[in-house]
Amino acid sequence: MTPTTAQPRLRILLADADPDFFAEVTLLLDEIAPRRFVPVWAQTYAFAVTAMRRQPYDLCLVSSHIGHRSGSELARHLRANYFKTPVIMLACSEEMSEVAEGHPSDCLDRHRLNAAMLRQAIRDVLFRSMGGAGLHADWSNQAVLEPGRVAA
Repeated sequence: MTPTTAQPRLRILLADADPDFFAEVTLLLDEIAPRRFVPVWAQTYAFAVTAMRRQPYDLCLVSSHIGHRSGSELARHLRANYFKTPVIMLACSEEMSEVAEGHPSDCLDRHRLNAAMLRQAIRDVLFRSMGGAGLHADWSNQAVLEPGRVAA
């Protein structure tokens, strides 16, 4: 199978205070699609806001607790100021109903997170963020997020 033109890399901002969780998510992203994602870690609310100000991200993954500020507060800030950038909340199962805003798939249980769950959530929020239209053909195709497959 011959690769087509280079597929776009998805820039993901992960706002979470735990460096081990960032490493876990990075491994999951690599499992979903090797070299397709560029994860950037923001360990505090302030780092996340600064990172978004400096350059755009395709997606933000926000932990429910990020330093001294709430992840829900950061998600509201990002949605209000960077409305084109989708946000997925990552929370403990006990917090899911409290932090979920918008579509239920926008909130994932961080302790049960796996590659399939993350892949589906990324596809869903990207599709919705573009109104279901205008999404790069590769991203609307399941093959693009499956390891070892190349979209035709």
